Amino acid sequence: MPDVGDFLDQVGNYALTWLPLVFFGLIIYLLWRTVALMPRVKPKQIEPESSSSVRWSDVAGLKEAKEEMLEI
Repeated sequence: MPDVGDFLDQVGNYALTWLPLVFFGLIIYLLWRTVALMPRVKPKQIEPESSSSVRWSDVAGLKEAKEEMLEI
């Protein structure tokens, strides 16, 4: 009659050999499926506007910049 302890040792060694490989194979498969299901969308080209709404009068002048530099 075979010994139950030896059988359990063999099953444990077999599991320690194959379970990590199966686990990583499952992770790789799930990642591959996730990437395959992602939509393939091309980015939209950004076209510059012909006229800008910012004017020189909207930008802070040289006087304020000099005052800030003097504070430092």
